[in-house]
Amino acid sequence: MAKWPTWPTTSICASIRASWCPALRATSLAYNYYTPPQQAHPDAPKLSTYAYGRDYHKVVKQRLKPLMQFIQEQFGAVEMRAFVDSGPVMEKAWAQRAGIGWVGKHTNVIRQQQGSFFFLCEIILDLDLAPDAPATDHCGTCRRCIDACPTDAITPYAVDGSKCISYFTIELKDAIPQEMKGRFADWAFGCDVCQQVCPWNRFATPHNEPQFNPKPELMSMTKDEWHGMTEVVFDKLFEGSAGKRTKFEGLKRNLRFLAPEQ
Repeated sequence: MAKWPTWPTTSICASIRASWCPALRATSLAYNYYTPPQQAHPDAPKLSTYAYGRDYHKVVKQRLKPLMQFIQEQFGAVEMRAFVDSGPVMEKAWAQRAGIGWVGKHTNVIRQQQGSFFFLCEIILDLDLAPDAPATDHCGTCRRCIDACPTDAITPYAVDGSKCISYFTIELKDAIPQEMKGRFADWAFGCDVCQQVCPWNRFATPHNEPQFNPKPELMSMTKDEWHGMTEVVFDKLFEGSAGKRTKFEGLKRNLRFLAPEQ
């Protein structure tokens, strides 16, 4: 049989049996998004790394197509469907069972010698593949993510969504609770603290996906430019990005919340 095409050199692939249908397999994959460049101004409101470039849902789905085509070429008319952080898919549990990595205390999947800066995706297919061995936990006694969380949202292997900065700045549609004032550590969209302090991410290597590279003008914005952002600027900076998920009014709400009391 021909070798599978590289997808990409920074990814891992494994297969497991889908629990909801014994005739199928779920192939779990990871796509690196680690981006070393940081925002130029330390006092500027912060943006989670995964939103630096083009929306990962679109990019990863696009990258899966050649692999799915290759499967069809090698095995014939295989029924399959791809998921990228979408649909009723237990992607973290499947990734652990597939051997990609273990679910860490901060609930992100971690891989030895790579860390946790990667997106998970799956191809569900009607093809008999040999399952891989599940990953084992290597968090040990470490609790850096727990201790570093600005809002105390993390307990071992669980995140309280009602305290998570990512929830408040992206998912929440209403006003941010005032009791959280001063606890966001300047995060305006998402939060990377638990990943930044994780010792395993010292092994993270830069991605090789051009579409994940941030726009220079986004990375060079000052604090004043962030707070003075217009909707026109917002649309230009975040066109095609996951950062648009919060919408302009949502981002402005977040920025107002970060501003000191007058």
